[in-house]
Formats: sequence, C-alpha cells, structure tokens
Amino acid sequence: MGRKRYCTTGICEDCSAIFDKRQPSGKYLASKRFCDKKCSSHYNALHRPTPTRTPEWNKKIGDAQRGRLGNNWRGGVTPAQKLERQRPEYKAWRELVYQRDDYTCQVCYKRGGNIQADHIKPWIAYPELRLELSNGRTLCVECHKKTPTYARNYKYQVLS
Repeated sequence: MGRKRYCTTGICEDCSAIFDKRQPSGKYLASKRFCDKKCSSHYNALHRPTPTRTPEWNKKIGDAQRGRLGNNWRGGVTPAQKLERQRPEYKAWRELVYQRDDYTCQVCYKRGGNIQADHIKPWIAYPELRLELSNGRTLCVECHKKTPTYARNYKYQVLS
C-alpha cells in the first residue's frame, strides 16, 4: 500500500480561480475553499450579512446589561465622589463657573481648549462649599496640575 494521493488544487468559491490547497510549509489543507483572504471576505460579506440592529433591539440588549445583570457589575462599588460629580447639580455648577470666567484659565489666561473647574477650597475637606460658585475657578489642565489640590495630591497634605 502506498501513500494516499490528494488533489492539491481547488476552485475558489468566490472567483472560480484554480488555486493550490497547500500552505507555504507544504501542508495540505483539504478544507481550503478560497484562493486568498480577499475572496474569503468578499464571499462572506455577500453570503453572511450582518443582522440590522433596530433601536428596540439595542434597548433590549442595553437593559439586559444594566446594573446587577451587567458583565462589569462589581457589587455597586462606584466611589461616592464619582457619583457626586455625576449629579446634575454639580454639572450645572461647573458650567456656571466656566461661563463666569468666560471659558478662560484664571492663571495663564488661555481661552478655551481643555479646561477644568477647580475647587479653590478642596472638595474633600469642605463638602458644604462643593456647589458654591465663589469656591470655583476655571483652569487649563496644565495650570490645574500645578495646584496643590489637584486630583490625589491633596490627600498627602495636612489640613490647616
């Protein structure tokens, strides 16, 4: 008994071209149906259309992933500070600070760009002043990073 002989050529299902079913290493692939990836992609685009997603379908999927049902649920561990900053009152305060300062950094006077609302007296130490307009100022990111109360820099300082 000798070795089995295979037909090493095939006909592409997309362009009908004759192609070699062997890989560059010489291994024979009996299941190879296309001459190249371009034909494979073209054939699949025509014969396997993606389903159209309706707004109702998107809502159903979105609702199924909310809260405790979601894949990323970690037991309601969103920090209180993050929740506080997402409240409409805080967003309104921030917008009022920007408007009052004409969207201009109060240190370098650069207008527009990437600006942030800074609390003059720290957010953590003075919860009663969080939404006080006089406790806010507009700063560009570069100037805000230089302040002692930027992000997590404050927790290392002693309250005075």
